Amino acid sequence: MLIFGNAPEIDAPKPGDANVVYFGPGVHRPGKIELTDGQTLYLAGGAVVKGAVLARGKNIVVRGRGILAGEESPRFNGPGRFMLDCVDCENLTVRDITFRNPWSWTFVLWNCDGATIDGVKICGSRMINDDALDLVNSRNIIVKNCFFRTQDDSIAVKGMIAGGAACENIAVEDCVFWTDRANIFRVGYECECAGMRAICAKNVDILYYSVNYRDPSEYWANALIWLQPNQEMTMENCRFENFSVRADGGDIIALMAKPMSCSYGAFENPTPGRLKDCCFADFNVWGEKGNFNGMIFVKGASETSDVNGLRFENIVYFGEKIGKDAACVRIEDFAENIEFTEKTE
Repeated sequence: MLIFGNAPEIDAPKPGDANVVYFGPGVHRPGKIELTDGQTLYLAGGAVVKGAVLARGKNIVVRGRGILAGEESPRFNGPGRFMLDCVDCENLTVRDITFRNPWSWTFVLWNCDGATIDGVKICGSRMINDDALDLVNSRNIIVKNCFFRTQDDSIAVKGMIAGGAACENIAVEDCVFWTDRANIFRVGYECECAGMRAICAKNVDILYYSVNYRDPSEYWANALIWLQPNQEMTMENCRFENFSVRADGGDIIALMAKPMSCSYGAFENPTPGRLKDCCFADFNVWGEKGNFNGMIFVKGASETSDVNGLRFENIVYFGEKIGKDAACVRIEDFAENIEFTEKTE
């Protein structure tokens, strides 16, 4: 059972308001809902909408205290590609709604510029491939005050549009994440874009992580944060800070920086990318130690697909500060300028 507390709702739209698609309390089966410029989709408290949303345009708002539900749709066979599919949107706002039991990726921004995602709850884990939030060739995104629980990745940053725009200026803050079998952050698996940069996350609580430990040599390894630039792309200037990780006694790779050749779509053997100038700060692991090792793994693929300039600040496992010589730290080939420091006042 998941129970959420919300502040009182203000300025809620009313049925019949101009440019508002309104769903009141009760169960609704609208199929696919399509939104365009200036429209608001409102799910009132008590509304359970069993359908999909396709948003395409400027100044679209999706809000309310209701639920967008997918449990009546078989895997990969819902009324739309994704529960909330936002394509070519500008100045998008999504807030307060709850997603339940997606049939595929849950919430996707596809070539969007400017979005605020605030107070969204995603309650998944019905199946694998139920990524909570996928940011595809999107930029200038704020994600805050959210709760995501899925089997698959909590947040995945992807570049899937041939020749598409960079994924950049993405801020995730004050969020709670839970994955059963995958990664909390997976950045760079699909990299058909101009670059990935200025991706920042802070004040993140991780309640549960993958139950399946896999070695970093495995293609489908799992990590709390996995940076894996692909397709000759440069990933740079990313920062992850103030993470609280509740250990349950199981092991997980904590931080993995590993340019890779990741096949997808038409790309069977792409060239790995490069990773540079990133920072991981104020990581605190607590709870049940058990078999937790929390490997920090850094490895480039070649001289031209390297890792350069990573800084680790104040990494603490169960009250013990982790330095470069710690048993959990593995720095392998084609990795330079990797620094560990303690917190400075």
